Amino acid sequence: MPWTNLAGDSLYNYSIEKNLLSIIGSKDKTSKPMAGRKLQKYFVNNIVDAYMPSLYHLAASSFQKEMDELKTDFFVLSSEEVYGRGRYILNEPLTMKIVLHNNLMADNVRLVFLASKKGNSLYSRDSIKKDYRTYVSRIQSISFVADYLKAIPDASLDIYYFNNKGINAYNIDNVNKSPVTWARHDKWVEA
Repeated sequence: MPWTNLAGDSLYNYSIEKNLLSIIGSKDKTSKPMAGRKLQKYFVNNIVDAYMPSLYHLAASSFQKEMDELKTDFFVLSSEEVYGRGRYILNEPLTMKIVLHNNLMADNVRLVFLASKKGNSLYSRDSIKKDYRTYVSRIQSISFVADYLKAIPDASLDIYYFNNKGINAYNIDNVNKSPVTWARHDKWVEA
């Protein structure tokens, strides 16, 4: 639909398609178009799905004051709520992903700060400001990493910092897996 007749009129009648399929003997089935609450639900779900990424980016603006505090040491490249962490999922605190950069980092190195909501604020901005130089320096001083980033300028390296740690239980748990788990993860990433 719509169907256009010889006079150029647009016809919104699903019976045309249904009758046409029966005339040509097709086994395809047509169903009556959605209407009422079912159509409304369909539109609402599609609108929410289409704008979901924007909503997650906008959620970070609730913590603009906290992100502005990071601007003394970094350029804030982007910020958004981490999808699937907190609120209704896993009973974990709301978490913001704030991507940072400064002149101590190579052009293709970024610091990804995952900050959890504690009370009415984000935890813990002072830790990243105090610790980041150590992590950035340590990683950028690894010769094969530095050489790779110079040789392939389109490559990028994200250094994750979760709440007040560069290494945390989540990282450790995900590294300490079996080869079977690693293979399953690799398959999932490829999909």
